[in-house]
Amino acid sequence: MHPVLEVFKPVIEDLQKALGPNSEVVLHDLSQPQSSIVAIAGNITMRKIGGPITNFVLRLLQQNLTETHHINYSNITPDGKVLRSSTLFLKDEVGKTVGCLCINFDLTYILPFHYWLDNYCSANNGENFEKPIETFTLNIEDMVQEAVNKVTMKLEKPIALMTRDDRIKAIKMLDEQGIFLLKNSVQNLAKIFGISRASLYNYLNLARMVSVGKDDGQYP
Repeated sequence: MHPVLEVFKPVIEDLQKALGPNSEVVLHDLSQPQSSIVAIAGNITMRKIGGPITNFVLRLLQQNLTETHHINYSNITPDGKVLRSSTLFLKDEVGKTVGCLCINFDLTYILPFHYWLDNYCSANNGENFEKPIETFTLNIEDMVQEAVNKVTMKLEKPIALMTRDDRIKAIKMLDEQGIFLLKNSVQNLAKIFGISRASLYNYLNLARMVSVGKDDGQYP
């Protein structure tokens, strides 16, 4: 583990206690996104040490968007808890991002009072809570499957009906989300798409060629 993370690891439990029982504090080692959780206190998202990074942080890594912290964004857990989350990136002495500290607050039982107070004080019509941007999964297989599900919904076409071009578009979208930063993601995706690993690598190469403008739009 990087020395920067070693410094933070001993205080994770005490930090969670200071924040209160409706909080969760997670320390991630970003050198191993497929099993990034090295310390966790609180049990809001039901994750354990050795669990993977979230899709949100994975996308930020893929797009090199780790220069700024992301504070107080909205989330919903698989079991319906409404969260307010923050992700703080940790850097080494040369400025390289080596980890992140994530804090989640469970607002599920607070929100009804919040909406009532907001309506009472400002005559607001009760806008919906912000759309969640992060998915909490317990393992890599679930994360990859969740990413594929979202892509197929965007393309409005199930995998079984996808053409070659559809698959290249789908894999391009998955690549942009950082899925290929995860160990064994190619194996998992090949199984989901029902193709060989070689075919998946071929689609990925074509998708990246299109991304940088090296293809005329007609896939071979």
